[in-house]
Order: sequence, then structure tokens, then C-alpha cells
Amino acid sequence: MPHGVLFRGGKEKEIRTKIIQADRIEAVIGLASNLFYGTGIPACILVLRGTAPRPAARRGKVLFVNADREFAAGRAQNDLGPQHAEKIAAAYQAWRDIPGFARIVDISELADNDFNLNIRRYVDNTPPPEPQDVRAHLHGGVPKAEVRAHEAPFAAYGIDVHSLFAERDRDYYDFPPDGWQQTADRIAVLATPKEAELREAFDDWWNRHVKHIIELPDTKQVMDTRADLLDSFVATLEPLGVLDRFQLSGVIASWWGGVQYDVRALAAHGFSGVIQGWLTTIEAAFGEDDDEDVRDKQKRAAEKRRARQHRVVPVLIPDYLNALEEAEAHRAELDAHVKAATAAHDGEDDSPVEILFSDELKKLKTDLTAARRQAKQLETQFVERLHEGVANLDTESAETLVVGIFKADLQDRLEGEVTAGVHILNDRYRTWADKYAITLRDLQGRRDAASACLDAYLKELGYE
Repeated sequence: MPHGVLFRGGKEKEIRTKIIQADRIEAVIGLASNLFYGTGIPACILVLRGTAPRPAARRGKVLFVNADREFAAGRAQNDLGPQHAEKIAAAYQAWRDIPGFARIVDISELADNDFNLNIRRYVDNTPPPEPQDVRAHLHGGVPKAEVRAHEAPFAAYGIDVHSLFAERDRDYYDFPPDGWQQTADRIAVLATPKEAELREAFDDWWNRHVKHIIELPDTKQVMDTRADLLDSFVATLEPLGVLDRFQLSGVIASWWGGVQYDVRALAAHGFSGVIQGWLTTIEAAFGEDDDEDVRDKQKRAAEKRRARQHRVVPVLIPDYLNALEEAEAHRAELDAHVKAATAAHDGEDDSPVEILFSDELKKLKTDLTAARRQAKQLETQFVERLHEGVANLDTESAETLVVGIFKADLQDRLEGEVTAGVHILNDRYRTWADKYAITLRDLQGRRDAASACLDAYLKELGYE
């Protein structure tokens, strides 16, 4: 629903008040803007209960969830991905306060606010302003209070944030003698042991729970498998402290969103059925249509590139793929040489040197034609080679292939989230450097030096 229903007056306010007083509203969830086709305005979800009594722990209370930052930006429309939906659902199911995201509000507080349900009144997710220490701006140093405020995210990656500074006095640190840039670059290295611990825990979790995927052709329990993987993934990795439960839920939910149709194919047709489905998808991208216009041909070329990037391709035909990539690189290199030589040759006279240059250009064009022909020939064999690779798979190798691709996809998503966290730590340290590495006295000294240099130039030029 539009957000107006949360705060408009008149009859809508009367209806809203009666519903709240009757204890029928269980949750108010705010979503991002531009999620729904045909409208760019943000929407909200009202979770209402019927006449049956609500659970005792939730009576007289409303859960507010501010999820307007949970989306993936799109060109024409934003997207509420599986990871975002999972975070919202997890917050609702947990039914607890989450700073900056969810809060349980008593009906008495709603009454004090004249039954206005505007979400930002109760859950404000605006980032706090960046603190500025005037003394540090003037004289240098990093306030220890600011460093202490960021201990937890650094500690999650096994880093003592205080070790990234040199002691100055009771209230301030200095940047290390070797410079803040080198220290910022070391953050990724310092996080490596914790990342390795998380990776080891992930491998252990996968080895214990992959049986549910392997048994799907027999059990057909797709949703039970989903529940087990999502719950156990979070339960196993959250205690390590690197990622919180919502980040982990987002990782596993986004992975499931990407593989769910393959999983259903696995339950219905086995591992060979999954591979045949991948092969059919790739083959469709290489279908030819002589009536395509330029835009359609560009779109088809993009589809071919994506199809060749499918994880199954380098596993089935690694040698052929290397040969194709080398042929295309050689074609691109010759094409660049021909364009450069043609541009240099245009407009020149017919001197002996230019005639020789023309012969070299002709040879380049001949080589380019041959390179194009070779790359085209290899490309036309792509689907055929894939079919050969699939035909050579036995039951055991098909299972190994599918399970390996499932795991690699999930591991990439997990490591992407971890890497993003390291980048946030790096950005945090660089923010301190941007604020405090150069003092006002340094700026004044640079200004005075620049002014003296300008005066010297003016004096040389006689403008004194």
C-alpha cells in the first residue's frame, strides 16, 4: 500500500485508529521506492490479524521495519532480491529490536503520536553524521573515542583497530610512521586469517549438508532442503562473528534464488537433467537468425558471451575454450593493427615507402581475414563440443559437476560479502586519514609555500 495510509487524516485516520486500538496490526514494513511496475513511489506492507487473539508476547505491540534501503538498483526499476526479502522476513520472524532496521512499539506510544504510523518516527535508518574533532583538524591525531566506536567491525575480521595507530597521548593516536596508506593496504592482509577460518567452516558445513542436495532425486523434498540449508548455514557461520545473521541470510537466500530452478530440475530429473537444462540454455543463445537487425545482433552477441561464461563450460571443454579465447584475442589484436595502419596510410602519396607500407597493410588485412575465419569456425563448434563433453559424463561425474558448481556459486557469494566488509574497513581507515592526516598547520604551510613560489615567478617576470 502507499505510505499515505499510515498518516493521512479524516476517515482514514478513524479507520486506522480503530484497527490499532483493536490490536489488529502486527507489523508495518516500509519498502524502497520504484520497486513496482507503473509507480515510483515507495510502498509499505501492513501485516494484519483477524479476530483471533494475537500471541501473548505480541499483544499491544506493533513491529516497525524500515527496509527502504533493501534493494538492488536497476536501470528502469529497482529490485527486491531474495537476500533483501530474507532480511525482512528474518526481522519479522525474530520479532525484536534491530538498531536502524526494526523496532517493537507499544500501542501507548502510537496513541501519544496520534496514531500516526509514519515509519521514520519509530525507526530512523539515517546514517549518523560523521564526527569532526576540531582539535585534531588543527593539530593532527585521531581521536581515540572515534576509534573505540569502530572496534566491533574491525574485531569481526580479527583486527585490533587500535594496533593500526601509534600512541600520541591519553586522547589521541597518531598515524603510524610508515604512513597511513601502507597501513590501510595492510587491512586486507590482517583479515586473511579470519577469512580462512570462515572458509574452513563453510567447507565443513557444505560437507555435512550437501547430502540433502544429493538425495533430492529420491526425496523430492525441495522446500525442506531449502529450510535446512538456510537455517544451518546461518547457525554454523554466525558464531564466527565475521558476518551477522542478516548478511548470512542474504548470502544463502540470494544463492537459493539463483539455483532454485536447477534444484527443482534436480529433484525431478536428476543430475543429468540439470546439466541438460544448462546445455539447452546455452544452445539457445547460439541460435542464428538471418533477419536480425543491428540491435538484435548486438543483443545476441551479449547473450553468447554470457552463455560462454556459464560455470559448466570451462569444466566440460577447457582446452577448446582456451583455443577459442586465443583465436578471438588474436583476431582483436590484428583488427587493432589494421585500423591503426589504415588511419596512418590514408591521405599519403604513392612514394616507394608508402607502396611498401601498402603491401604490409594488405598482409595485415589478409591475416585478419584468416583470423576471423578461424575464430568463426571455432565458435560454430562451441555447442557441438559442449554436447560431446556432456555425452562423456557418467552418473558419478555428473553429480560431482553439479554439486561443485552449486558450491562454487555459494562460495563466491559468501566471499563477495566478506570482501565487501573488508572494503568497508579500509574505507573507514581512509576516512580518518582524509579528516586528520593533514592538519590546518600543514595546509597553511603549503599555502605559504605556494604564495612564495608565485611571488618569485612574478618578480622574475618584472611584475613586482
